[in-house]
Amino acid sequence: MNHSFKNKSYRVLADADVFQEFYETLHVQLFRFMLTRLSFDRAAAEDLTAETFLRAWRKRNTFYGTPKSVKYWIFRIGRNLLIDQHRKKRPAQLDEFAEQNTIGEHLRDTHVIDREFSDIMWKIFHQLPPEKKEILIFRYVLQWQVKDIADYLEIKENTASKRIHRALESIRNQWPEDFLDE
Repeated sequence: MNHSFKNKSYRVLADADVFQEFYETLHVQLFRFMLTRLSFDRAAAEDLTAETFLRAWRKRNTFYGTPKSVKYWIFRIGRNLLIDQHRKKRPAQLDEFAEQNTIGEHLRDTHVIDREFSDIMWKIFHQLPPEKKEILIFRYVLQWQVKDIADYLEIKENTASKRIHRALESIRNQWPEDFLDE
């Protein structure tokens, strides 16, 4: 009987040149993910992106998976580093950090949208639970397809779509009505 090797797991990252290709493909996406999760602290995002790839490099010979699963493995390493970093900070430090490095300030600097809208959006986004923030970052900052989000989170596509919808609904529910009337 012929077996399909399409989903076969193997040591895809054992070759340094292959790892380099994955780095070149993924480092900008991972950096954007880190940048958004770190309230646009560029230095911290660069450090965690570098640390993510350093850890992946060190563990590359232990990774068994398909080429498609490499992306999720690397992002999981980065996500775990973010969690570790946030656990080390005290709540007061996090509040101060968030006040100094807001998405709203970044958006004003780049003239993407007006100041009032960006301030409201940041305040609402900052209040979302981490899992809602994360799914919105994957979908709208990194522009991942719902299927990719579902694969990464190891959930069904329908569940990923529902979570995106619920996160957007949370923003809509918190949006000030007087801002919508203008």
